[in-house]
Amino acid sequence: MPRKKREPEYVLHIFFGKNEETREDVIVFLIQTTKVFLYFNYQILFDGKIKGNTIELNIRGLRTPPVTLPALGPATGRFEIPRVWGIFTLVVKKLKRDVNEFRLEITDSRITVLDSPPKSFLLIQTNQPT
Repeated sequence: MPRKKREPEYVLHIFFGKNEETREDVIVFLIQTTKVFLYFNYQILFDGKIKGNTIELNIRGLRTPPVTLPALGPATGRFEIPRVWGIFTLVVKKLKRDVNEFRLEITDSRITVLDSPPKSFLLIQTNQPT
């Protein structure tokens, strides 16, 4: 009996943007669950750091929003880094257990995924969600 293919749990949108407070150019990492929640718009506890040519992102779990009004949608989290250029290793850790590693090329005009793991809990899209 063939094994069921592992579906991604998250979609990570990577795109160019501006920091809302400083108006500086940044690269935005916007993560969303593939699961839609019926009662709350949960927040993904999500942080990261950049060191040399490695960008590390950590998914630490979900939490309910401070205002608990009913809402339908995926859980979301956002992290920004200053605008950088070059080839980077993107390491995404989920609850410090599962790790996915990607290779990205970031130029003035686009972000390209050069390499991704064959079995990933994460799907990367290099566009801003609509």
